[in-house]
Amino acid sequence: MANKISDAFDQIQADPQLKRATRQFLAEKRKKRRRWYQQPALRWAASVCTILFIAAGIGGFSLVRTPVSYVSIDVNPSIELALNRFDRVVSAEAYNKEGEDILKDVSFDIKGATYKEAVDAVIRCPAMRRYLAGDAEIYITVAAEQEKEPQLKAGAEESCRRNGHGCRYNSTDDASAVQQARACGMSLGRYFAYQQLSQYEEVTPDDCRHMTMSEMHGRTQEHRQGEENHQDSKSDSGHGGSSSSAAEPGHKSGSGYNSSPAPATTPVPTSGAGKHQQKRHGQKHH
Repeated sequence: MANKISDAFDQIQADPQLKRATRQFLAEKRKKRRRWYQQPALRWAASVCTILFIAAGIGGFSLVRTPVSYVSIDVNPSIELALNRFDRVVSAEAYNKEGEDILKDVSFDIKGATYKEAVDAVIRCPAMRRYLAGDAEIYITVAAEQEKEPQLKAGAEESCRRNGHGCRYNSTDDASAVQQARACGMSLGRYFAYQQLSQYEEVTPDDCRHMTMSEMHGRTQEHRQGEENHQDSKSDSGHGGSSSSAAEPGHKSGSGYNSSPAPATTPVPTSGAGKHQQKRHGQKHH
């Protein structure tokens, strides 16, 4: 390389002193460049910076793409939203034909949207209207870390109220419940309803996939009401009083979901007060 540069300079018609000065300047620049690269500390620092830059890129991509929370929206359509650490939708999955129709009818791609925007879009889409007619309720079920769950609960309930609907809410911090639900071909909300009903009836996941959410919770509530009436009857008999089939004032048999009432302009039943702890096969749902 040095010989080529020298030969090139020999062909240039210029003052000899200027040519010598130019050759010397270029030679010194090459030496400085070699000295910088040959210093071990500088080479090590450059390598570390490169590795850190790559690692930061990979870590950031992982935070954006990895689901850490799940929000299940069930009426008869069953849809489950997977959220990343920033509460943005990583994926939206339908668990029945009705849910597929809803996702096709949503006005925009909810992937990347905030969970509030996604819940709003699902509730508002035209295909959902016929499922929310009459006394139909929206069942919201969340799987999230304990510190994140209250925020997701508040946001989902706010979306339901803003769109004129009441909702029933349940949650768990057991992430394995999502995988168990998927193994049964169900959203998290429908899986919870199946678990509750199976405590009283011999039903299979396939049976419950073909029931509406209202039907499953209605049957569960009937069984629980019967148990309460039976306990009241035994208690009254033990004290010499007459039996009573009525529940205590201000209390209705629950279905495992907290009930959030609809605005006054949209009368939706709000039976099922109180969140019940559920135990099945050693797992606990909150």
